[in-house]
Amino acid sequence: MFDLAQYRTEPIQVTLNVAELVLVEEGSPGGPRSYDDAVYEARDDDDLATEISHQYVEAYSAYAERFTAAVQAEAEKHPGLSGLVTVTVDTNITTGTLDAPGVENPSEGDSDPLVWHFWSNARENVGLPMIQGGP
Repeated sequence: MFDLAQYRTEPIQVTLNVAELVLVEEGSPGGPRSYDDAVYEARDDDDLATEISHQYVEAYSAYAERFTAAVQAEAEKHPGLSGLVTVTVDTNITTGTLDAPGVENPSEGDSDPLVWHFWSNARENVGLPMIQGGP
């Protein structure tokens, strides 16, 4: 894949939707809980629901920063590509739902192979977003 990548001139746009990633990975062992599930459990406690919202906002933002750094670190390993690689993130805690669509994560086989390489490499190196606290 990287044999011809050195001749690439078009941008490599890597996208990350943290809420979508959480929804996809929610059922996996040790996976994160979705924001909707956490807030639903705190439905009778407004203060707790507000605290959960703050925790998710902070965790999604921190995850996006780590993910972006991992993509850029991988791009630096491939001369000629690092200037072409950009990352667009959506850290909105409610996107990824039908009510609030946003940036979509790439999928293997349906995206540019280089986009998938950078995305999956970052996902593997950064792990999953984890949110502390909650009910």
